[in-house]
Order: sequence, then structure tokens, then C-alpha cells
Amino acid sequence: MWSMVNLKISKSAQFQIQQMAFMIIAIFIFFALAAIFVLQISLSDLEGSSADIKTEKAINFLSTIPSMTELSFDDSCPNCLDRDKLVVLSDFGVEYKRFFPLESLKAFKVYPVPEDNIVAGELNCPSRDCIVIFEGSNTSFQEYATFVPVCTKSRRQGILRKECEVWKLVGGIELRE
Repeated sequence: MWSMVNLKISKSAQFQIQQMAFMIIAIFIFFALAAIFVLQISLSDLEGSSADIKTEKAINFLSTIPSMTELSFDDSCPNCLDRDKLVVLSDFGVEYKRFFPLESLKAFKVYPVPEDNIVAGELNCPSRDCIVIFEGSNTSFQEYATFVPVCTKSRRQGILRKECEVWKLVGGIELRE
């Protein structure tokens, strides 16, 4: 009789242990799925934040280019770019690209309106009125622009003159797909 009672108790205990094990596994799977879901949402926000930071960095950099001493015109015009320095920078743009947080950088003459280098309504680049400092290999860019005075010194009739024009600096960052 004692063996019959022990057998019933042991089967009941084994069944409860199995139920407990399956319940623990189910709870573990539930929390694992919940963690994956939360991680997925946070990573998608992280990707958007990364794009926002990259955009903000590009815009801030474009606004600081006129104050760079390497490209400044002279002390009389603190935020003017020197056209000759831009041309030289375009010759070495590939080497300097790694110092810029941009994928492409171009400068276009805006005022006085360029007349010689316009083909089919668009400015022909590179030309006297358009300087390609460097360009990225990717064709899908989000471009941001700022207007800057670009000056040059010229000598006419023996008099040294400063001539300034309004140019548009256009910087591009790579789009994430």
C-alpha cells in the first residue's frame, strides 16, 4: 500500500515540475521577444538620430568654411573667401576630402549672374564661375548650401582692386538607403 501512495505522489510531483519548466521557458521566450521588439525600436531611432547628426554637422561645417583662415581673403573682410585659394583647394580636393565631413563640395557664382558658362539653363562645371572642390563617388546626395562672398585682387591700370562676388557653397552628404 505504501508503494502505491508513493507512486501517485511521485507522478503528481513530476507533472508539476514539468508544468513549472514549461512555464519558465514560456516566460523566457516572451521576455526575449519583448527585448527584441524594444531593441528594434531603439535601433531605428538610433539610425534616424545618426542621419540628423550628420546633417547638422554638414550644415555647421558649411557655415564655418568662410571663417577658415586657410581660405580667408584678408583681414579687411573676415568672412570672405579667396577665389584663388578655392581654385588651389580644388586641385588638391581629393587629398583634403578626408578632413571635411562632406561627400561633395562645390562653389557656384550667383551674383553678378554668370553669362558665359550657362548651357541649357545650367551652369557648366568646372568653369570660371563654378569650382568643384571635390565630389563623392556616390550619386545620391542630400545637398545643403550657404551664400558667401568670394573676393579676388586684381590690378587694373596700375591700381590694386578688390572685387567681391556672391557665391553659393553647396555641400552634399550621402543618403542612407
